[in-house]
Amino acid sequence: AEFFGVTRAPSIAERMRRQYGHFLWPCGEDSSEHRMLIAGAGSGHQVAQAMAAYDHVAITAVDLSAKTLAFAHQKLHQHYPQETARRVRFAVADLLTLPSAGLPPFEIVCCIGVLHHVPRESVQATLANLVDALVPGGALRRREALRADGRRRRRRARRLGGPRLRASAV
Repeated sequence: AEFFGVTRAPSIAERMRRQYGHFLWPCGEDSSEHRMLIAGAGSGHQVAQAMAAYDHVAITAVDLSAKTLAFAHQKLHQHYPQETARRVRFAVADLLTLPSAGLPPFEIVCCIGVLHHVPRESVQATLANLVDALVPGGALRRREALRADGRRRRRRARRLGGPRLRASAV
């Protein structure tokens, strides 16, 4: 099956071997106890991709906005009612106070396109909370338009047929 251009891998162990050749699963490769946290789940797109790419993984999707999580929950249940009910837990949580959310530790934490929503002075604390949410030996997957110092990167935008414009930092 294919969803958002992602084809199901035979197992999560194989998928992780493809992406991270050195990664060893803390709970054992063939464990049925693999857990993933999607920090800043938003509209549910990343959750849908994780469901398609990682078989047999319990996914916890957190977001600060209950309204956004409700939308993600609704969309995923429309397309995959049994799969979503069985594998995905939705929780409203602030990444700055993540330890107090009472979540179990995870083998993988995904934080993609989230940190630019966090105040600059809180980026390091947020990253520390995400690392603390991992089991020993777990993996933090992060992608962001932020530099290491927490400042936003300037991106170049181009109009079709027009000159390159510099996007202003917000």
